[in-house]
Amino acid sequence: MIIGVTGARNSGNSEVAKYISKKYDFKYVDVNAILQQIMYKNKNTEKGFLSDSDILRTQNEIDIKLSEIIETGIEKIVLDYSYLNNSYFRQKCNVVINVINNSIKNDNELSIYDRTDDNYHLKVDFSEEWKDKVSNYLDYNMLHDKKVSIIVPIYNTSEYLVKCVKSILGQSYQNLEIILINDGSTDNSLNICNMLASTDNRIRVINQENVGLAQTRNNGIDIATGDYICFIDSDDFIDKDMIETLLRNGEQHNCDISTVRAHIHLRNGKIVGYSDGPREIKEFKGLENVINGYSDGEISIAAWDKLYKKEALDGVRFDSDVFKEDADFILKLCIANRSFVTDTKEFYHYVKRNSNSITSKFNTKCFQLQEWAFKYYFILLNMGEEYKDAAEKCLFNSLTHIVKTYMRDLKRGIVTDKEYQNEIQNVTNNIIYLLLHTDNVRKFDDLDNNLEIINRLLNRGVILREKLPTLDVNCIGILWNTLNEDLMQEAIKRISEKAEIRECEIVDLEDHYRSFINEIYFFEREFDGIPYLKGCGLINQYDTNKIAIMNLLIKVSGITNNKMKGYVFTEIGSLKKQIREEFKERIKNYAYDTIFHLTVNEEEYEYTNGIVKKYVKRFGEQRYGR
Repeated sequence: MIIGVTGARNSGNSEVAKYISKKYDFKYVDVNAILQQIMYKNKNTEKGFLSDSDILRTQNEIDIKLSEIIETGIEKIVLDYSYLNNSYFRQKCNVVINVINNSIKNDNELSIYDRTDDNYHLKVDFSEEWKDKVSNYLDYNMLHDKKVSIIVPIYNTSEYLVKCVKSILGQSYQNLEIILINDGSTDNSLNICNMLASTDNRIRVINQENVGLAQTRNNGIDIATGDYICFIDSDDFIDKDMIETLLRNGEQHNCDISTVRAHIHLRNGKIVGYSDGPREIKEFKGLENVINGYSDGEISIAAWDKLYKKEALDGVRFDSDVFKEDADFILKLCIANRSFVTDTKEFYHYVKRNSNSITSKFNTKCFQLQEWAFKYYFILLNMGEEYKDAAEKCLFNSLTHIVKTYMRDLKRGIVTDKEYQNEIQNVTNNIIYLLLHTDNVRKFDDLDNNLEIINRLLNRGVILREKLPTLDVNCIGILWNTLNEDLMQEAIKRISEKAEIRECEIVDLEDHYRSFINEIYFFEREFDGIPYLKGCGLINQYDTNKIAIMNLLIKVSGITNNKMKGYVFTEIGSLKKQIREEFKERIKNYAYDTIFHLTVNEEEYEYTNGIVKKYVKRFGEQRYGR
């Protein structure tokens, strides 16, 4: 174990290093004293500066001295070394502590040695209380008795493997077992694994025939000896305090599984994160909270951004036959009522690699996700009515993932408009059916984008509107007195082309007209005063208070986002817009949509139907006439 303490001259790093040496029985090595001896021996102290060749020769001599000390077999060493970041031995340090002293003013060396590249594990201010901070950090990361087994499945990732493993070796938390499992790689991955293992006795190398990611992870779980388990993909890397953070959060909140977020490295070089808001740590305990956390995306479906108590994985394994094995694995843990603590800070670096996917085939296995989604949809529904929303969200997310994957490959030219039409029509039909029958479409994530993708597929003729499922929706339609009798009859004819008119009453409400208007528009007012404004556009401007009230049945097959109303059925929104647009140029004093009122959902229908029956006693007798 080597601890490096660095910082500008007079910042207090020597005191910190000596404190560590005494408290933890480490051998104290004053590298700055070695530097002074070398400079004195080489008569460089009188120059006041060092040439490039002097610096190189001096650094080499320091490295030789340090090598001699380390080769004596001393197990615990603390290096007091201001120039540590420029030294070969920076890589040898298990922990690097950077010491600053904010009480020092106008010290030019601070700008040189107080690095801002985050090239250290702990930063302390010597001008403040620092001993407890150093002790708490070292006690947790060096002396903690809980072992973490990090399982790294490897298949032909030799190009990225060293960076991945170095990020694990550089963790502030030291009690690690690093299991590198070479899953039948055909490149140089196995040799690199063996080379890395020779540098650190915490690394175990397992070589096996190719069995795939899911079974490789399962094999890792079975051979792990740690109290906790973490999965890292071999072409990704992690921040140095990820394991420490996961473990601290898990223990402080007494949860089975601790999770963080990830930076996503896109193929174009951009880096994005899951969370742009302030850091937040949340607990999910109790079956309903855990299931809702998963369905809402607060518990991510990834396996690699988490730390698991080993006993929490009892009876739960990855399924090789599932298309999205990570999502399946995490959902099984949720259903098993494992507790979670989530941290919105990003520690994991998920790297999307450039590939030749433009010439590859469409992965038809993604259609298997639909069967998996319905399986868990019914499992969640059978758990009770309180899980209905979560069941629908999980189903929606899985089905839309298929459609997004198909659309992505359609744009890339991997799949053509005529390929897999029946399959994608079937998936889309299930999405539309879910949207038509749910009690609240607003609960679904990224709904606008998913609706736009479906519309693009409809416009391209990949999916056909006539094959979409439909729902019969009861509506109340009202044609106001802005239309004269001829225009009203013409509008009724237009409406009959798009809807079944089950009943139509043309009545003159006379003195009750204003109160009728106020009650109708009270339900949907965008702000206080809308009933009055709409009433002013309908009253005292026309010779009659005669209106047409219709009981309509409209067959709908989709959802659209209306700026004023929110999410409405496509055909209902289209009919309302058509009548208003067609007739507004043919009347006088048009304002506030005072042509056609149409209910857009069951709640508004029930409300409006009650108001209409209050003023038109015979309404609701299922007839068409005046």
